Amino acid sequence: MIVREPSARTLAKYGLSLVDWKRILKRQGGGCGVCGGVPASGVLHIDHDHSIRGWRRKPPAERRKAVRGLACWHCNSVWLRRGATPERLRAAAKYMERYERKGGG
Repeated sequence: MIVREPSARTLAKYGLSLVDWKRILKRQGGGCGVCGGVPASGVLHIDHDHSIRGWRRKPPAERRKAVRGLACWHCNSVWLRRGATPERLRAAAKYMERYERKGGG
């Protein structure tokens, strides 16, 4: 599957150049930073830290510092959404592991 490059407008919104975006994609092995896949649409979203206050009002150079990577729509909206923290994700994994140890699933 081919990953589609983002528009110049999208890149500018996050303070990235196309070279920056391609560097992130390469670092992630060519796919989503979470699941590794590439959706049928070929679109990977630019994921950023949602906990930064006033992100929308910051200049692009500051927004760039908040970019974490690229993610498919599903991983971006389910796993990386506003409020997601490493602690919460670890707690969710522990919760699921407890369920599986009890013979669930």
